[in-house]
Amino acid sequence: GRTVRVLSPATGMLVGLAPQVSKKQLEAAVNAAHSAGNAWAAMPTAERAAKLSACANVLRLHTEALATLQTNESGRPIAETRIELFVAAATFESAARKLDLNHEEVISEDDEKKVVIRHSPIGVVAIIAPWNAPIILGWKPTACALACGNTVVLKPAPQTPLTTLRIGEMLRKILPSGVLNVVVGSDEDSPRPGEVLTAHPLVRKVVFTGSASVGTKVMAACAKDFKRILLELGGNDAAIIREDVDIEKAVEGVFRGAFFNN
Repeated sequence: GRTVRVLSPATGMLVGLAPQVSKKQLEAAVNAAHSAGNAWAAMPTAERAAKLSACANVLRLHTEALATLQTNESGRPIAETRIELFVAAATFESAARKLDLNHEEVISEDDEKKVVIRHSPIGVVAIIAPWNAPIILGWKPTACALACGNTVVLKPAPQTPLTTLRIGEMLRKILPSGVLNVVVGSDEDSPRPGEVLTAHPLVRKVVFTGSASVGTKVMAACAKDFKRILLELGGNDAAIIREDVDIEKAVEGVFRGAFFNN
Protein backbone atom coordinates (compact mmCIF):
# COMPACT_ATOMS: atom_id res chain seq x y z
CA GLY A 1 0.00 0.00 0.00
CA ARG A 2 0.93 3.68 -0.12
CA THR A 3 3.02 5.26 2.60
CA VAL A 4 3.54 8.69 4.17
CA ARG A 5 7.17 9.86 4.41
CA VAL A 6 7.93 11.38 7.81
CA LEU A 7 10.84 13.83 7.76
CA SER A 8 12.60 15.45 10.69
CA PRO A 9 11.99 19.23 10.60
CA ALA A 10 15.32 19.67 12.39
CA THR A 11 17.51 17.77 9.93
CA GLY A 12 15.34 17.09 6.89
CA MET A 13 16.27 13.41 7.16
CA LEU A 14 13.79 10.57 6.80
CA VAL A 15 12.56 9.40 10.21
CA GLY A 16 10.29 6.65 8.93
CA LEU A 17 7.33 5.63 6.82
CA ALA A 18 3.71 5.45 7.94
CA PRO A 19 0.95 3.58 6.11
CA GLN A 20 -1.45 5.81 4.17
CA VAL A 21 -4.92 4.55 5.10
CA SER A 22 -7.15 3.37 2.26
CA LYS A 23 -10.88 4.01 2.03
CA LYS A 24 -11.50 0.33 2.82
CA GLN A 25 -9.24 0.43 5.89
CA LEU A 26 -10.84 3.66 7.09
CA GLU A 27 -14.29 2.13 6.83
CA ALA A 28 -13.05 -0.95 8.66
CA ALA A 29 -11.64 1.17 11.50
CA VAL A 30 -14.94 3.02 12.01
CA ASN A 31 -16.94 -0.20 11.80
CA ALA A 32 -14.61 -1.90 14.28
CA ALA A 33 -15.05 0.97 16.73
CA HIS A 34 -18.82 0.86 16.28
CA SER A 35 -18.98 -2.92 16.75
CA ALA A 36 -16.87 -2.78 19.91
CA GLY A 37 -18.93 0.02 21.44
CA ASN A 38 -21.67 -1.83 23.29
CA ALA A 39 -19.36 -4.27 25.06
CA TRP A 40 -16.90 -1.52 26.03
CA ALA A 41 -19.68 0.71 27.34
CA ALA A 42 -21.20 -2.17 29.31
CA MET A 43 -17.90 -3.16 30.90
CA PRO A 44 -17.91 -2.57 34.68
CA THR A 45 -16.29 0.75 35.55
CA ALA A 46 -13.62 -0.88 37.72
CA GLU A 47 -12.59 -3.23 34.90
CA ARG A 48 -12.43 -0.43 32.35
CA ALA A 49 -10.45 1.72 34.81
CA ALA A 50 -7.95 -1.10 35.33
CA LYS A 51 -7.30 -1.28 31.59
CA LEU A 52 -6.78 2.47 31.35
CA SER A 53 -4.41 2.40 34.32
CA ALA A 54 -2.48 -0.33 32.51
CA CYS A 55 -2.27 1.99 29.49
CA ALA A 56 -0.79 4.69 31.72
CA ASN A 57 1.81 2.24 33.01
CA VAL A 58 2.84 1.30 29.46
CA LEU A 59 3.37 4.97 28.56
CA ARG A 60 5.49 5.50 31.66
CA LEU A 61 7.51 2.35 31.03
CA HIS A 62 8.36 3.42 27.47
CA THR A 63 8.60 7.18 28.01
CA GLU A 64 12.21 7.57 26.88
CA ALA A 65 11.84 5.61 23.64
CA LEU A 66 8.56 7.30 22.74
CA ALA A 67 9.85 10.78 23.61
CA THR A 68 12.91 10.20 21.45
CA LEU A 69 10.77 9.12 18.51
CA GLN A 70 8.50 12.13 18.96
CA THR A 71 11.49 14.49 19.07
CA ASN A 72 12.85 12.98 15.86
CA GLU A 73 9.61 13.42 13.94
CA SER A 74 8.37 16.72 15.41
CA GLY A 75 11.62 18.57 16.17
CA ARG A 76 10.53 19.40 19.71
CA PRO A 77 13.21 19.28 22.43
CA ILE A 78 13.16 15.96 24.21
CA ALA A 79 12.48 17.64 27.56
CA GLU A 80 9.14 18.78 26.12
CA THR A 81 8.23 15.47 24.50
CA ARG A 82 8.90 13.73 27.81
CA ILE A 83 6.39 16.12 29.40
CA GLU A 84 3.87 15.20 26.69
CA LEU A 85 4.24 11.53 27.64
CA PHE A 86 3.93 12.31 31.36
CA VAL A 87 0.73 14.29 30.74
CA ALA A 88 -0.77 11.58 28.53
CA ALA A 89 -0.04 8.89 31.12
CA ALA A 90 -1.45 11.04 33.92
CA THR A 91 -4.62 11.61 31.90
CA PHE A 92 -5.18 7.88 31.42
CA GLU A 93 -4.68 7.42 35.16
CA SER A 94 -6.94 10.27 36.29
CA ALA A 95 -9.65 9.53 33.71
CA ALA A 96 -9.75 5.93 34.88
CA ARG A 97 -10.15 7.08 38.48
CA LYS A 98 -12.57 9.99 38.12
CA LEU A 99 -14.91 9.34 35.18
CA ASP A 100 -17.58 7.02 36.56
CA LEU A 101 -20.58 6.37 34.33
CA ASN A 102 -22.47 4.78 37.22
CA HIS A 103 -22.80 8.13 39.00
CA GLU A 104 -26.27 9.67 38.78
CA GLU A 105 -27.39 13.04 40.06
CA VAL A 106 -30.99 13.43 41.20
CA ILE A 107 -32.17 16.94 40.32
CA SER A 108 -35.66 16.69 41.77
CA GLU A 109 -38.05 14.04 42.99
CA ASP A 110 -41.65 14.00 44.14
CA ASP A 111 -44.67 11.67 44.06
CA GLU A 112 -45.19 12.20 40.34
CA LYS A 113 -41.72 12.37 38.83
CA LYS A 114 -38.01 11.95 39.30
CA VAL A 115 -35.47 14.00 37.32
CA VAL A 116 -32.04 12.41 37.02
CA ILE A 117 -28.84 13.37 35.20
CA ARG A 118 -27.28 10.22 33.81
CA HIS A 119 -24.06 10.18 31.77
CA SER A 120 -24.08 7.74 28.85
CA PRO A 121 -21.45 6.96 26.20
CA ILE A 122 -21.85 8.70 22.85
CA GLY A 123 -20.42 5.96 20.64
CA VAL A 124 -17.58 6.36 18.15
CA VAL A 125 -15.39 9.43 18.72
CA ALA A 126 -13.08 10.63 15.93
CA ILE A 127 -10.05 12.54 17.19
CA ILE A 128 -7.98 14.55 14.71
CA ALA A 129 -4.72 15.70 16.29
CA PRO A 130 -2.25 18.38 15.11
CA TRP A 131 1.50 18.14 14.51
CA ASN A 132 2.76 20.56 17.15
CA ALA A 133 1.72 18.64 20.30
CA PRO A 134 0.51 15.30 18.94
CA ILE A 135 0.79 13.23 22.10
CA ILE A 136 -1.04 15.59 24.44
CA LEU A 137 -3.65 16.71 21.90
CA GLY A 138 -4.18 13.19 20.59
CA TRP A 139 -4.01 10.99 23.66
CA LYS A 140 -5.62 13.24 26.29
CA PRO A 141 -9.01 13.29 24.52
CA THR A 142 -8.55 9.61 23.64
CA ALA A 143 -8.10 8.70 27.31
CA CYS A 144 -11.15 10.70 28.36
CA ALA A 145 -13.31 9.30 25.56
CA LEU A 146 -12.33 5.73 26.45
CA ALA A 147 -12.93 6.31 30.16
CA CYS A 148 -16.46 7.48 29.35
CA GLY A 149 -17.22 4.22 27.57
CA ASN A 150 -16.72 5.47 24.02
CA THR A 151 -14.60 3.92 21.29
CA VAL A 152 -12.05 5.93 19.31
CA VAL A 153 -10.66 6.41 15.83
CA LEU A 154 -7.55 8.59 16.24
CA LYS A 155 -5.94 10.33 13.26
CA PRO A 156 -2.60 12.01 13.97
CA ALA A 157 -1.22 14.68 11.65
CA PRO A 158 0.63 13.15 8.68
CA GLN A 159 3.77 15.08 9.69
CA THR A 160 3.96 13.34 13.10
CA PRO A 161 2.20 9.96 13.01
CA LEU A 162 4.95 7.57 14.11
CA THR A 163 4.77 7.97 17.89
CA THR A 164 0.97 7.73 17.87
CA LEU A 165 1.17 4.55 15.76
CA ARG A 166 3.70 3.07 18.18
CA ILE A 167 1.54 3.90 21.19
CA GLY A 168 -1.47 2.41 19.41
CA GLU A 169 0.46 -0.83 18.88
CA MET A 170 1.30 -0.97 22.57
CA LEU A 171 -2.19 -0.23 23.84
CA ARG A 172 -3.99 -2.65 21.53
CA LYS A 173 -2.47 -5.43 23.66
CA ILE A 174 -4.43 -4.07 26.63
CA LEU A 175 -7.71 -2.85 25.14
CA PRO A 176 -10.37 -5.06 23.54
CA SER A 177 -10.30 -5.33 19.77
CA GLY A 178 -11.87 -2.36 18.00
CA VAL A 179 -11.94 -0.05 21.01
CA LEU A 180 -8.94 1.98 19.80
CA ASN A 181 -8.07 2.50 16.14
CA VAL A 182 -5.28 4.66 14.67
CA VAL A 183 -5.33 5.77 11.04
CA VAL A 184 -2.84 7.91 9.14
CA GLY A 185 -3.25 9.98 6.02
CA SER A 186 -3.16 13.44 4.56
CA ASP A 187 -6.34 15.22 3.56
CA GLU A 188 -4.47 16.39 0.49
CA ASP A 189 -4.65 12.82 -0.86
CA SER A 190 -7.55 10.40 -1.38
CA PRO A 191 -9.41 9.14 0.60
CA ARG A 192 -9.00 12.35 2.67
CA PRO A 193 -9.43 10.58 6.04
CA GLY A 194 -10.30 13.71 8.03
CA GLU A 195 -13.18 14.48 5.69
CA VAL A 196 -14.37 10.86 5.75
CA LEU A 197 -14.36 10.73 9.54
CA THR A 198 -16.20 14.01 10.05
CA ALA A 199 -18.89 12.97 7.57
CA HIS A 200 -19.21 9.32 8.61
CA PRO A 201 -22.68 8.49 10.00
CA LEU A 202 -21.32 6.08 12.63
CA VAL A 203 -19.05 8.74 14.14
CA ARG A 204 -21.02 10.57 16.82
CA LYS A 205 -18.44 13.06 18.07
CA VAL A 206 -15.43 14.78 16.49
CA VAL A 207 -12.52 16.31 18.43
CA PHE A 208 -10.41 18.54 16.19
CA THR A 209 -7.39 20.71 16.90
CA GLY A 210 -6.14 22.84 14.05
CA SER A 211 -6.75 25.95 12.00
CA ALA A 212 -9.92 28.02 12.10
CA SER A 213 -10.40 27.58 8.35
CA VAL A 214 -10.45 23.79 8.62
CA GLY A 215 -12.44 23.99 11.83
CA THR A 216 -15.31 25.69 10.00
CA LYS A 217 -15.38 22.80 7.53
CA VAL A 218 -15.42 20.30 10.40
CA MET A 219 -18.31 22.14 12.03
CA ALA A 220 -20.27 22.21 8.76
CA ALA A 221 -19.73 18.48 8.22
CA CYS A 222 -20.78 17.62 11.76
CA ALA A 223 -23.90 19.79 11.54
CA LYS A 224 -25.37 17.61 8.80
CA ASP A 225 -26.19 14.77 11.21
CA PHE A 226 -25.87 16.66 14.50
CA LYS A 227 -22.57 15.19 15.65
CA ARG A 228 -21.15 16.60 18.84
CA ILE A 229 -17.92 18.52 18.32
CA LEU A 230 -15.01 19.84 20.33
CA LEU A 231 -12.87 22.36 18.46
CA GLU A 232 -9.59 23.92 19.52
CA LEU A 233 -8.73 26.32 16.72
CA GLY A 234 -5.84 28.60 15.89
CA GLY A 235 -5.92 32.02 17.51
CA ASN A 236 -3.69 34.90 18.52
CA ASP A 237 -3.10 33.78 22.13
CA ALA A 238 -5.53 36.24 23.63
CA ALA A 239 -5.06 37.01 27.34
CA ILE A 240 -7.15 38.78 29.97
CA ILE A 241 -5.09 41.48 31.73
CA ARG A 242 -6.58 42.63 35.04
CA GLU A 243 -6.03 46.09 36.51
CA ASP A 244 -4.04 44.80 39.48
CA VAL A 245 -1.59 42.77 37.38
CA ASP A 246 2.21 43.07 37.45
CA ILE A 247 2.50 44.31 33.87
CA GLU A 248 6.15 43.27 33.41
CA LYS A 249 5.39 39.66 34.36
CA ALA A 250 2.21 39.70 32.30
CA VAL A 251 4.00 40.91 29.18
CA GLU A 252 6.65 38.23 29.52
CA GLY A 253 4.04 35.52 30.10
CA VAL A 254 1.92 36.58 27.12
CA PHE A 255 5.01 36.75 24.90
CA ARG A 256 6.17 33.27 25.89
CA GLY A 257 2.67 31.87 25.43
CA ALA A 258 2.33 33.38 21.98
CA PHE A 259 5.60 31.99 20.63
CA PHE A 260 5.96 28.73 22.58
CA ASN A 261 5.93 25.61 20.40
CA ASN A 262 5.48 27.41 17.08
